[in-house]
Order: sequence, then C-alpha cells, then structure tokens
Amino acid sequence: MKNRYEGGDLVVESLINLGVKQLFSVSGGPLNSIYHAAANNKLPIVHARHEAGAGFMAEAVSRITGIPGVAMVTLGPAVTNSVTTAFMAQMAGSPLLIIGGQGNTKDFDRGANMQAKHVRIMTPVTKFAARVLHTERIPEYIEMAWRHIWAGRPGPVFLEIPIDVLSAPAEPQAPATGVGTRSASLSPETAKEIETALAKAKRPILVIGDEARWEIAWGLNPANLQQVIERHGLPFSSLRHARGLVDERHQLCLGPTCVFSHKSAQQTFKEADLILLLGHHMESGLDFGAAVSKDAVVIQCYPNVEYLGRNRRSDIATPAGVRPVVDLLLDLAPLKIDRAWAKDAGAAWRADWAGQVGTDGADAPLHPATVVDAVVDAMPAETVYVSGAGNVDFWTDGRIQVRAPNYYITGGQGGTLGAEVPYGIGASVADPKRPVVILVGDGGFAYHGIELDTAERYGQPVIVVIMDDQGWGCIAVPQQREYGSCFETELPQRDWPAFARSLGGFGMRAETVSEITQAMAAALDSGKPAIVHVPVRRVLSPFINAVGF
Repeated sequence: MKNRYEGGDLVVESLINLGVKQLFSVSGGPLNSIYHAAANNKLPIVHARHEAGAGFMAEAVSRITGIPGVAMVTLGPAVTNSVTTAFMAQMAGSPLLIIGGQGNTKDFDRGANMQAKHVRIMTPVTKFAARVLHTERIPEYIEMAWRHIWAGRPGPVFLEIPIDVLSAPAEPQAPATGVGTRSASLSPETAKEIETALAKAKRPILVIGDEARWEIAWGLNPANLQQVIERHGLPFSSLRHARGLVDERHQLCLGPTCVFSHKSAQQTFKEADLILLLGHHMESGLDFGAAVSKDAVVIQCYPNVEYLGRNRRSDIATPAGVRPVVDLLLDLAPLKIDRAWAKDAGAAWRADWAGQVGTDGADAPLHPATVVDAVVDAMPAETVYVSGAGNVDFWTDGRIQVRAPNYYITGGQGGTLGAEVPYGIGASVADPKRPVVILVGDGGFAYHGIELDTAERYGQPVIVVIMDDQGWGCIAVPQQREYGSCFETELPQRDWPAFARSLGGFGMRAETVSEITQAMAAALDSGKPAIVHVPVRRVLSPFINAVGF
C-alpha cells in the first residue's frame, strides 16, 4: 500500500485513541482516505448492505461495550439513509458517531452530483452536527463530537468531512481524547433530603434508568445496585439500557419499567409512596408520571438538568450522577420499609409473567410467549438477545428476564422496524464469544434481512428467530377490533430458511417447542448465520393491547 499520511489518518488515529475497535460503513469513494488509514492501522471495517444497517450495527456496539460505535457513510442518499439510525439513537439515548462524506469544497453550492446539505438534514436528529473544513482540525472536531455524545443524556452526533479535506496531506496531530468523569457529586444538602425522605417511606420503588448503564464506564459497579436492593429490601424495575444491571430473576424484581405491559406493575406503582428514579425521567414507560400516585414522593437524579422534573415534578431533583446516590444508599442503615409488601410485589410480577401465555400456550400455531420461552430455554446463559418494535418484539421485551448487563438490546422509543438484524450483527462483532439471538416478526425481518449476507461475509453466526403471523399483526388486530376489517395487513408466508441458505447460512422451520429446541441447537452448531422460522398465532401483546395501535 502507498505510504500516504492525510486527513483519513487523523480520523483513524483519533478514533483508535478513543477506544474504537471497529468501523461500520457502506463503501463510498469520498471515504477512501479513511479506508486506507484503517487498513494501515489494522482497524477492522464491516461493510454493510445499507447505510441504516451500518448505523444500527454501530449503535449495537455502543450498547454492548459502552464505547460509542462509529458509522461512516458517503454523501447524499447515504447520509439521508442514516437519518433513521440517528433518530433511533436519539430516542434511545445511545452514544453514536456518524461520519458523512461530502464532495470537494470547490464544488459547494454548484449543484454537484449527490451533494446535499447534510448538516442541516442531520441537525434535528442529533445532539451535534458540524462540517470540518480544515484537515488539521479533524482531531479537534472528533473530540468536540465525543464531548457532545456524553454531555448530559448520551446520543448521536454527526460530522461531515469533504473529500478534499479527508484526502489532503497532513502532519501528525495529537489525536482526540475522551471525556473525564461524568458522575457529578451529590451535595450534602441534597443527600440529607434524600436520606430524610427514604426514612419516612414504607413502600418505595427503585427505578434503574439508562444513565446507570453508561456510568459503568465511570466507576459504577452493578453489584452495588444489587447490594442496595438487598440491604434495604427495595423492589426494583429497570429501563431499557439498564436491564440486566441487576438480574431480573431476583425475587424483588418488578419486571421491565413499562406499566402498560403488566397489571401487577400498574398496581404496585400506584401503591408506592416513594419512587427513587436513578438516571432517568418520567417517560412513556411510566405513563409520563401518571403511573405513580399523586401522593408519592419522587426522588430523581439525572446529569442533564433538562430532564429533571420532566412530565412530572420531582420532589427532590439533583443533577448528580447515579453512582453518588448508590454510594449514599450503601452507607445508610437498612430502611424501615414494608418488606412484606415489597416481597409480595415481586411475587405478583412473577405470577403475572408466568400467566402471560394462558392455557392455550402449547396449541398450534404457537403463542409468541411460548416461542420466546422455548428459545431462551434452548440457548446458553451467556446469550445476547435482540428485539425491536412491533407485536412480536413487545412480547419478547416483556417476556425475557435479563440476567446480566449488556445481554439485551431493544429498539426503544424510536419504534423503527428492521433494526433487529443489524443490531444483532453489531452485537456479535462487539463480542464474538457470546451467541446472539435476534427475535423478530416476519414484517420487521424483511427490512434488513439482507444483512445476513454481511453476517456471513464477516463470520458472525447470529441466529434469527422469525415469529411469523403472516401479517402486520399489531396493526391488523386493532383494525379488526375497531373497524371490523383489515386494510392491507396480510403478508404471505415465505420460505425464510431457504433465504438463509441462499446467503450461505443455515435455515430450519420449527412448529413445536421440541422442534424449536432442535432447531436452535442445530443453528448454534452450524456456526453460520441462521434463520429459525416459527409460525405463531396472531395475539396482541399486553403493551399493544393497552396502547391500541
């Protein structure tokens, strides 16, 4: 390879210095300088089939490792294809860097092919969007973007670098560096307020939010969260990124924080006299605060003041990080709460969880919850599970009990179908030692199913379980209920195992629990990207049934 040192080298050296271990991209000429530098520096690149797929893979890396994933796309439609990825990361609060190419600066505003106003396009769906016009300032802008990723609530950022800025000869620069501690301290006055409020509480609930997951990189030990729960007998619930920080099989677990999905959670949150909201805000999972009794005391810590008191006033609100509050709770004497109520609340969740299938769970076609259980039972404990949006995915989200950090990825509030397969591939790239299972419906799979080709090319043996109800189930059932008929919601059942085999993977159909067990074992043994195709009945998840869309 030619011995060249240019803007692309500054990009790659900065990213390596920030801890980035791989890049995701769809090949584009304006990025050639970065590709050349990545090859010279042995920084792997996964070339996906679609820019949105590359972005979802990068976001999954951030969720698994805690280090922001990086997607690189060329100009014009490549950037517009990345808008949905940025939107999803923004809604989920996931750290992500998207680097977009651009044409030569001498051609700006002349109607050149594919040139678009990328910064203007990406600004609404990112925390920070900027154009780099000087090669020597590339490390400065990457460091600037990195700071914006982590400032307050994490999220996506975008940098545009024109081709002549990237490919210009450069002198070595000091590469970009990371940010310092994020765990802001707790003032003595606020600490005393929290202590006093907790001393009065009889029925408190601990809600573990997204920020707790990101603070692991800044010294938060998930084991300390479990110590706090057991020391004080606190029933707890976890939000998306935080799921698994404490094993959800714990007797005090109230399930994932989504009150629409579980009647037991609705009852328990209404009975609580105090909510300790660690690193989150009153979002849709808590019905924007309406899930909590009006008389309950709300204690909220969140490092972004914009989210303090959002949707419902917090009685005690602090911009401190999660770790200082956890440290405070570890130092307190055991709280004098109603431990029988807490124990009963956890038991009510487990009974609610166990009763989701009902008496018809084993009939054909299988109930979605039966399929999820069979898949989990067939896989090793270290498996990473991926879900997304839609009826099948909402069954998955409420059904899996996440037992450890970074073992579950779901789309979150963005609601985008199709992210599931790229998420799974990104998770496998980030940690190839763990099996990855992607649970998706037949509608969602078709968006980015072709990325199984990417998985095969890069040796990522993800297993996709397609739960096929032959239609857009979460739309069809409410339509039928409300209007007496459905409108273009049916989908023919395709031969998805054959599709997997056509891409060099493994495919198998399963219609019973025992066949699922056999198919999962065979898929795991194949060492290839795999599809396990399972027909399921069209049954609305509790979430979809409650929200009605």
